[in-house]
Amino acid sequence: MSASLRAWKVVKPHIPLIKFRKGGKDISGMSPNQSTHLGVAPSRSQKGLGIDETELPAKYFRKPLSPIEMEYIERGGPE
Repeated sequence: MSASLRAWKVVKPHIPLIKFRKGGKDISGMSPNQSTHLGVAPSRSQKGLGIDETELPAKYFRKPLSPIEMEYIERGGPE
């Protein structure tokens, strides 16, 4: 058996390590062999209730762009 065939058999299915905010795929719909690919059952820990990102104070949001900054971006940088 060639090295490339052995390496191909070792490749495990991709499980995303990041979670997106809203929408997208639900991980709970995965098959059991994908969710426990490390041989460890996922723990069901209780998570605290947080606040929604739409309820955050204004100090945590990006500052709005000024008209000068918008013009600078639209023209493609310094001239």
